[in-house]
Amino acid sequence: MMPASPPCSRTRAREYRRSGGGAADLLDALVNEPAAMSIELLLGRLAERIAAEVTRRLASERELNDPQASPWMGVEKAAAYLDWPKQRLYKLSASGAIPHYKQEGRLLFHRGELEDWLRRFAEGSR
Repeated sequence: MMPASPPCSRTRAREYRRSGGGAADLLDALVNEPAAMSIELLLGRLAERIAAEVTRRLASERELNDPQASPWMGVEKAAAYLDWPKQRLYKLSASGAIPHYKQEGRLLFHRGELEDWLRRFAEGSR
């Protein structure tokens, strides 16, 4: 005798198979299961978030490589430019180890000064 409702777990799927339901019936039950729909919904949302993040990063990279772009960068752009976490910039700024400016509580970095500062740490012949 076949169960009246579709399986909602692996255990219930096994019971469904044992009860004489065919492979097509089992597949239909699993595909139409609410958990399967929620997984597809989650995967769709994840794909949208990934696409948005990739778009944001590509736009940021284009902006950083644009020669006509302003040489001034906030913490977010400077961290992306240096490929460092923002927290590292905050610590280096607080200790005075990295060239920076403060304007109304906002940290600003000049691209040329950051490049000059980084050159001091070059190892090997250049």
